[in-house]
Amino acid sequence: MTITLRNTIWRTSLWMVVFMTAAAIGLLAPHLPELPGADELGMHVAQRWLMMRWSVSANSIAWMIVGLFVLTGFSVTGSWWIIRAFRKTTAPEMLFFAMFILALGLDIWKLGHVILYFESFAPHVSATVSRIIHFGRFFGMICIFVSTLYLTGIEYQQTGVVLNIAALIALTVVYTMPVDHLTLLPNLTHRLGDEFMLQVVMVVLQLLAIANVVYAVAYQKRDEYIPLILAVPAAIVGREMVFFLPSLWGAVAGFALLAAGAAVVSTRLYRVYLWK
Repeated sequence: MTITLRNTIWRTSLWMVVFMTAAAIGLLAPHLPELPGADELGMHVAQRWLMMRWSVSANSIAWMIVGLFVLTGFSVTGSWWIIRAFRKTTAPEMLFFAMFILALGLDIWKLGHVILYFESFAPHVSATVSRIIHFGRFFGMICIFVSTLYLTGIEYQQTGVVLNIAALIALTVVYTMPVDHLTLLPNLTHRLGDEFMLQVVMVVLQLLAIANVVYAVAYQKRDEYIPLILAVPAAIVGREMVFFLPSLWGAVAGFALLAAGAAVVSTRLYRVYLWK
């Protein structure tokens, strides 16, 4: 993939996130005075991650809306900085890390369930909204995994092919998995039919991404990557906490971890490429 093509993909994706955010603002603004509560949306209080189950109190829709716009704002500004800083370098690891940051912007589709409350649409529309949200999460996690693979010394240059494969895998998974459109979880997504298996795959990707960084430092003797041993796990854990929205303070803590981890990864790799 040429630098020009990569930058075009970055900028196109960035403008798509901006457009989706503007559309969400336009569709939601007329309904702000009459926002539904969790009970009106039919939101369940039960949450599950692997073998763990817990119940959460009904989250305020208002703060969830604010939080989603903050997250999308971070996605836009963070990816804009990466595009600007790495626009003249190949940096394949930053191509995929930037796509991880941009994929955060797809969480804005969670507001689709609030908007659909005021509109008359067929049930499959809300199921499609949830598929888009899960695609963003899964695709983003694949991207951060591939990003860390390049830290280990892999020099495969067909990054466009890898990016397309990552998107195809994520799309296939979320398209084939059934969606229970009658069960709206506290994080404004519908429950997937094989949720446990997807979570197992996610955990495996996350652990492999962390292992790649450890391998790069311990076996490849890349001391410049030492800060990433904490930064990558922080970004991953923060992303999951922001996605699940366990509570207001849990979401705030998750966003802090995500922002700090992403900032360390971006600035550290910028310094590495600056001195090459």
